[in-house]
Amino acid sequence: MYGSALNHFDNQRPCNEEATEIANQMRYQIEAAMNQKFELWEPTFYCTRYREGTDYRIKIKIGEVNRYIHVKIHKPENGGDLQLLTYVGGKVYHDPI
Repeated sequence: MYGSALNHFDNQRPCNEEATEIANQMRYQIEAAMNQKFELWEPTFYCTRYREGTDYRIKIKIGEVNRYIHVKIHKPENGGDLQLLTYVGGKVYHDPI
């Protein structure tokens, strides 16, 4: 059971200070990867899993009218640089992360 728990993200919850800071640190890299500049940037929800560090899935509000992106960012356990793993646009509030 413990091994399988490592492969799954925990429950989605409102962004805390750490998740918000991680999303904010990666903003310019995410905007560059998506070839977009977002006027609104509001991390709203996140979930995590442990994988040689912590993987964060973060839902970010990027528009006033129900526009969101989902990103997955890895924070290495050794204190290395954050890594953008995936990003998906075209999301709405009710889409699970």
